[in-house]
This record gives sequence, C-alpha cells and structure tokens, in this order.
Amino acid sequence: MATASLTVIDSRPAAQTEIENYLSTREKAKAALVGIEEDIAKVGPDLAHQIVAQAVGKPKLDPDAVVVPFKAAKTKHDQLQEKKAAIEFLLDALAKRLEQLKSQSPSDFVIVLNQHIAATEQQATKTQEEANRVAAELEQLKKELKEIVDAHPDVAPGAPGAETTSKASANTSTTRSKPKAR
Repeated sequence: MATASLTVIDSRPAAQTEIENYLSTREKAKAALVGIEEDIAKVGPDLAHQIVAQAVGKPKLDPDAVVVPFKAAKTKHDQLQEKKAAIEFLLDALAKRLEQLKSQSPSDFVIVLNQHIAATEQQATKTQEEANRVAAELEQLKKELKEIVDAHPDVAPGAPGAETTSKASANTSTTRSKPKAR
C-alpha cells in the first residue's frame, strides 16, 4: 500500500517569505540579547553572594578562596560578552539585509509588516485578556480572604499561609473590632 505525502507550499512570493524570516530572526535575536544582558548583570552580584556565604563566620577573608570563584565568574562573564557580541553582529547583518529588502521590494515589505502588526495586535489583546483574568482572580481571592477574616476575627490576615495578602487586606485588621472575651 502506498502512502501519500502532503507537502505544504508557501503561497507567498519569495521576497515576502525572506522578509518574514529576517524579521522573525531579528525578534528572536533581540530577545536573546536581553537575556544575555540580564545574565551579564548577574555575574558580579552572584560572585559577591558566593564570597559572602563563604566568609560568614570566619575572622578574615582568605584571598586565595576568592580566586577560584573569581576565575569562574570571569570566564562566565567573558563567554556571555562573546555571545552578546555575536548577537549584536547578527543584528547588524540582519538590519543591513532588511534595508536592502525594503528598497528592493517595498510593496512586499509593507504586506509583511501589516501582517506582523495584525499578529502583534492580536497577541497584545490576548496578553491583556490574560492580565484581566489574573486581576479578576486576585480580586476574588482577596474578597474571599476579607470574608474569612471578617467572619473569624481570631484569624489574622497575616497568619501563616497568608503572607501574600495586599496592604488593603492587611489594613482590615486595624478596622475590625477586637474579639470578645469568653
């Protein structure tokens, strides 16, 4: 029995496909660059945290004990800087090619940009809907917390397990009446 294969063919012109691929890669590279810059910013504080943890309880700091973690941090920092340089080089090359594509196929570029704008607006709407859903869920949880605290004055809003309550719900403890003596 022969099996049939299905091949999906991109119906867009080659220029639009190339523009889409370059724009997509540019966005991925920008996101990668942000992550790398965040990692670079953490190297020094992470080293300091590690040294502080080693030094606690000791009468003095042993410089020799600092060398090994320093070398590891320096190596990590240098590798991250190299990755950053590579991504920046890629972004520059992508920008040059995108400029060429803009001048060679401006109508195709407009079509792809309009598609990107529509997709981004749709994603922003989904993101806003998710933010609204989370806000509604938080509001419901805070309402339930307030109801429990109001019904049970002997339970403080800051009781174990309730550490994440907001200032508004924490303030309810100052406005409610004191429990009656039994």
